[in-house]
Amino acid sequence: SMTHFNLLGTGDPTAMARWHNTLQRMAADTRLGIPVTLSTDPRHAFTEHVGASFGAGAFSAWPEPLGLAALRDPELVYEFADTVRREYLAVGFRVALHPQ
Repeated sequence: SMTHFNLLGTGDPTAMARWHNTLQRMAADTRLGIPVTLSTDPRHAFTEHVGASFGAGAFSAWPEPLGLAALRDPELVYEFADTVRREYLAVGFRVALHPQ
């Protein structure tokens, strides 16, 4: 059985959260009950980069990592990371693939 997925196209955050909850209920009913983990490429950009990141859509929009670094504001970077963490957890993402 498969227990990890990297999600590409997704819908609205409420639908994503409902889908994730349904998926976890199904996983709990399997022989070992191992939860499914979901990962995503970056989803907070102003623009979309095919194969690398998604435009923010329903998520909050932030500068690219290079832009955050150029601001030289550690508190803002922390705020970005905390916001992304909360938004990802709300829809079921547990792994962030942010290689940039």
